[in-house]
Amino acid sequence: MSNKKYLLSALMPFTFLTAAFLTACNQAPQNTASQSNQEVNQNYERYKVVTESNNIPFVYLNEKGSPIGFDIDIMQAIADDQKFHVDYEVTVWHALMDDMANNQADLGLASISITEERKQKYQFSEPYFQSQLAVLTKSGQKIDKSSDFSAFRGQKIGVKKGTIADVTAQNLKLTTKPQAENFLAITDFLTAETQGVIGDIGVMQYYQKQYADKNLAVITESDSKLDNYGIIVNKNNSELLKKVNTGLKNIKANGKYQQIEQKWFGES
Repeated sequence: MSNKKYLLSALMPFTFLTAAFLTACNQAPQNTASQSNQEVNQNYERYKVVTESNNIPFVYLNEKGSPIGFDIDIMQAIADDQKFHVDYEVTVWHALMDDMANNQADLGLASISITEERKQKYQFSEPYFQSQLAVLTKSGQKIDKSSDFSAFRGQKIGVKKGTIADVTAQNLKLTTKPQAENFLAITDFLTAETQGVIGDIGVMQYYQKQYADKNLAVITESDSKLDNYGIIVNKNNSELLKKVNTGLKNIKANGKYQQIEQKWFGES
């Protein structure tokens, strides 16, 4: 997937991160996915979906406090295709993962990378999105873009705690400042608490665009491993896993997936 797809259009520059976050929520594309299938069919099954709130543009909250974003639209399209309802419970990342590990919800959705380690603990759907890691930093950094992220050793890098980016930073022995949410890590960076932020490229490019006046750069590794995002399905519900995978396959075949991709990421 071209990196250009991550650049969202019609974004306004903002002075403060909180203002940027709230304005982004207000200006998000109109979305009905977060409304948990307003036209309720009583014959449909209902499933509880745990998600998070601060992972623009994949999942975040609108002005009404409902989750919206690319992930939410994909989940809704699958639910519509397979004729079931979804009810969202918004929580923080580590609680989401704990809930799914303990079978406290039916589905877990928040741009979750599929890894061999996680597959030992969770039941994943087929991949619904492909991403890679990147570092958001100031332009002019004397970093070889063809090198790996170990070039950032000696600098303090912000990261969202418990993510693949966090694990990668630890494996590379980078000095990190973990935060519960991406926007908190971005705040640290913009206030010079850290020298950069490592995370999913879509999120990093989103903030680069928001803060165009800051002259920021997004750096990836030339041989960076691609991450596949999957939906976690309750381990005790093989029938739901089948529904999710079938629905995902169908929306890719009928063009609905591509419409959602275009809505959130624009032209390739």
